[in-house]
Amino acid sequence: MKRGFRNLAINLFVCAVVAVALIPSAAEFGAQAQDSQQRKLGAAREYWKITGFSTMMDDTIVELANNYPAEIREEFIYLMRRAVNHDAIEEIGIDGVAGVFTLAEIEALAEFYDSELGQSVLKKMPKFLAVIQPAIQAEVLRSLAEITNE
Repeated sequence: MKRGFRNLAINLFVCAVVAVALIPSAAEFGAQAQDSQQRKLGAAREYWKITGFSTMMDDTIVELANNYPAEIREEFIYLMRRAVNHDAIEEIGIDGVAGVFTLAEIEALAEFYDSELGQSVLKKMPKFLAVIQPAIQAEVLRSLAEITNE
């Protein structure tokens, strides 16, 4: 019995040494995670540039203005351009992309949107958003009214 216990103890010790050797140190892991996050943020910044979200935001404002009477469209565009904080949106967007997608996914998105087909999709996106936003907003307001009247 002693011999079996001794072999078990040796085997457990060897397994523990191998396991510890395979696990990177906390500092190493932290550095790898930080490097990975920095790479993701860099890729997200590149993706943001490729997609031209700032320009798209402005195009969306212009498209949304079409939902208002002609006599107030220019004022709407002027006020929205002044009110929208593009730097804040860019920071939120880049952090969001890096926080949600893997590095490989960000790179794939950037590759797609950098292609001819991707650029075509991007040019149509403000019109698409302007078309669906009023309907989505109306549905959300309808739903809110329904649950508050119950």
